[in-house]
Amino acid sequence: MKLINDKLKIVYATRDLFSIVIALKLLLEEKQFRAFYTEIIKSINMLEKELKTISIDNVLYKMGFPKNYKKLLKL
Repeated sequence: MKLINDKLKIVYATRDLFSIVIALKLLLEEKQFRAFYTEIIKSINMLEKELKTISIDNVLYKMGFPKNYKKLLKL
């Protein structure tokens, strides 16, 4: 059973928005990625202000973003 859960985590981790962000970090020039990253942070902050019934943490989790995503994207 644990093996099945591990496989599901692997599949989930490769089919989410955060995976695309990581791919773009590798493909874009640094200046382009920085601009993209800045827009993502702005959008997340705007969304957080508008949410009433669900937390931004839940939304980010569903999109595959780890809790320390800001730190990871700056690497």
